[in-house]
Amino acid sequence: MMEELPDFCTRVGDNTMKISILAGDGVSPGTIAAWSCDHHGFTYENIPAAEAAFVLEGIAKITDASTGEETLVHAGEGFHLPVGWSGSWEAVEPVRKIYLFL
Repeated sequence: MMEELPDFCTRVGDNTMKISILAGDGVSPGTIAAWSCDHHGFTYENIPAAEAAFVLEGIAKITDASTGEETLVHAGEGFHLPVGWSGSWEAVEPVRKIYLFL
């Protein structure tokens, strides 16, 4: 279980977040992990690897910092964030996802 947030990630609010690293170091391409957040969220600044993810439970709102575009992602849906992406991730409902850094 990863306890500390990576350098590119900042917690927003008083959420409870859990990351279980399944493969890799948690921040580099090849990392596979299970992630959960109960409410509020995080801001990301210049992610070091592209992220492909699938939401298992809940609803998240992803906001791109450069465009302001907001996207809701529901359980059963996937998404992709490009390398260098900056923005915010908000748990509209408690969220669980699986992700892979590419």
